[in-house]
Amino acid sequence: MKTKTLLSVFFICAIGLTIASLPMSSLAISAEENDISIKRGEKIVMNYCALCHGGEDGKLSGKMMDDIPKLVGTIHTSNITNNTEKGIGKYTKEQSRVLLRTRVKAYG
Repeated sequence: MKTKTLLSVFFICAIGLTIASLPMSSLAISAEENDISIKRGEKIVMNYCALCHGGEDGKLSGKMMDDIPKLVGTIHTSNITNNTEKGIGKYTKEQSRVLLRTRVKAYG
């Protein structure tokens, strides 16, 4: 069981490092912005992002992931609100799209 967990963590990290090494320009994503796509995006965020990033304040401000096995370590999810100091408020729309689709941050 521990071996499978370690292999899974290694595999996920390898994928993440591979994606993170790509130049931001190669990750450009175009998307049409309209009421339907915005509603769809809100639904996706609430179904996928809020589980881990939903803070005690009811926003996507991040939290400690206490239910993760201690073998993996301590994990604190990122603040993905539009706060310009602690969140992703300084990101352009393109940088936000790349982040939400690939988990690659705008500044490395």
